[in-house]
Amino acid sequence: MPLRRYIFNTLTVVSVLLMLGVVGLWVRSYWVADDFRYFGSQLPSDPALSQTYAIYSGCGEVSPFLGPQDMRETLEMAAGINSTGPPYPFHLLIPDTYLVHRSMPPYDLNSVYGHKGFVHQLGFGYNQRTYKGLTSYELILPYWLITIGFAVTPLIWLLKWRRRKLGPPVCPSCGYDLTGNESGVCSECGVEVNSNAAD
Repeated sequence: MPLRRYIFNTLTVVSVLLMLGVVGLWVRSYWVADDFRYFGSQLPSDPALSQTYAIYSGCGEVSPFLGPQDMRETLEMAAGINSTGPPYPFHLLIPDTYLVHRSMPPYDLNSVYGHKGFVHQLGFGYNQRTYKGLTSYELILPYWLITIGFAVTPLIWLLKWRRRKLGPPVCPSCGYDLTGNESGVCSECGVEVNSNAAD
C-alpha cells in the first residue's frame, strides 16, 4: 500500500474515533454539564487571583475560557447556577497549579450572557468581559460543527471507496483511469497495478 494512502487511511480511522467521541460528549452535554478548569500561576496585578484556562460542555455547546478564576464563578452565581457537588482537584507537577473538574446541570451559555439572534441560536457565541481590571475571553462553539469537521475525512474516504467499487478501474496511487491498460503499470505515475484492473 502506498505511503500516502496508508496515511490517509490512518487519518480516516482517527477521525472516525474522534467523531464518535465528540458525538458521545454531545449527547452527554444535554444531561450533564462538565467544566474543566486549570488554575495556573498567580496574576501579578492581583495575587489573590490566578490565570484560569477552562472548557465548558453543556446544552450541545463547548466553550474554551481564558481569564481570572473568579470570572466564571461570578457569571454562574448571577445566573443562579450551582454545581451539584464539590470539585475534584488534580494537583499537577507544576507548583501552585491544579486541574479541577465540576459536574452540574447543563445551561446554555448564550442564554446566560443574554445573546440573541440567528447566529447564537445555531450555537455560536463570543464573550469578553472585564473583571477587577482583568479581561476574560470565551468562545462558544456548537458540537455539530466539530462533528462535521471530523466527518470530512471519513466522507472523502467513503466517496473514494465508492468510486473504486462502482466506477472505472483507477490507479490506487494517483487515481488515474486504467481502462484499457494491459501493461500492468500505471501510465501516469508508473506504479505497478493489477493487470485485471483494466478489465
